[in-house]
Amino acid sequence: MRFFLSLFFIFIFHSVNSQTKNYFSIQSSLTKMDVFTGLNYEREGLKKLNAFSSLELGLIKTVFQKRIFPRATLGISYSLFKKGDFCFSPEISYSLSGLKIDENHYWNEYYIGYKAIFGNRIQFYQSTKIGLMNEVFQSELLNKRQSVNCFGYNIAIGMRYEI
Repeated sequence: MRFFLSLFFIFIFHSVNSQTKNYFSIQSSLTKMDVFTGLNYEREGLKKLNAFSSLELGLIKTVFQKRIFPRATLGISYSLFKKGDFCFSPEISYSLSGLKIDENHYWNEYYIGYKAIFGNRIQFYQSTKIGLMNEVFQSELLNKRQSVNCFGYNIAIGMRYEI
């Protein structure tokens, strides 16, 4: 995790270039745990590499169950194919979400997938990722921290604007 964060921040701070583009977006995503909605920031870097981060809230748990369910994501994508107003990018991401039930539950999500982007200055995108989900919680039965791995997915749609 530290390596991924270090790589992310080095990329963000060292890709200052007159051709660098920045995007802000709003997105909604469907995961195994909830339907999330939030804000996303993406920065195009050198050699077709892009770094992105997002902050989201789980709608079902936050609104209907009255429990705040935040999620933070960091990721990197590579603009593999770009023609006209269409761009296709493979991407990898790490997400961390947390929820207080009786004790704190945390989910670490490691995903790989793609993003398809349509448009010019105002763009629409669809992203699909699959990967490993790791849940960490306090076991009542064993009275210690437990960790459980399972398959996860993330399907997102959004609209972004170039600034």
